[in-house]
Amino acid sequence: MLPENKVYYGQLNYGPFGTEHNVVDATTNELTEKKITLNDSVLTPYYFYFQLFENRKDALLILETKSASGIKVIFEKWLNHFLTEIGCIHFKFKIESFIPKEMLDKFSEEGHVRKIRYLSYQLPKDSLKIFDDYEPDEGYAEYIVSIKKGKSKKHQEFLKKIFSNDENSSKELMKNIDFPADDIKLELELEEDKRTFTIGNISKT
Repeated sequence: MLPENKVYYGQLNYGPFGTEHNVVDATTNELTEKKITLNDSVLTPYYFYFQLFENRKDALLILETKSASGIKVIFEKWLNHFLTEIGCIHFKFKIESFIPKEMLDKFSEEGHVRKIRYLSYQLPKDSLKIFDDYEPDEGYAEYIVSIKKGKSKKHQEFLKKIFSNDENSSKELMKNIDFPADDIKLELELEEDKRTFTIGNISKT
């Protein structure tokens, strides 16, 4: 801890794995005699950097990412549990993503549109009659427009409107699409880097 800046940093070493399965030799693709049990955990360290500011309710948190392992959700749950244990019952910790403006500018000026994904969180129940009386209570339907790599275009002016949270940008994407979309996601490619942007909520990148 550095008192003058109120900086904290540390390492999360492990967590519950939760499933039991056999271990495979990655070089031979054959089963070994080893088995991961419910009490075992893969040793995957995660590092974090946490900075507090004077007279502010927000703070800066940097988490190490390792694929789609969900450390953001795990860290938020763990820290709220810790705060409850030490008596901070009137304090709620919530992690919001921060997207650098430089990255948005880069993708809006040089990015190529590869996919437009329309999502509906209302299930088309009429197509599920084959399951007799089963009525699902969650799920989503998705309509995807794909653009081949060689035919992808930049659409800079349109992307700039989206990244400035222009309300008409989502209406533009809904034209001529007969699909009850609740959410629209754009997949952009810049060189070898791909990012998915949620229209109307860029922080969900």
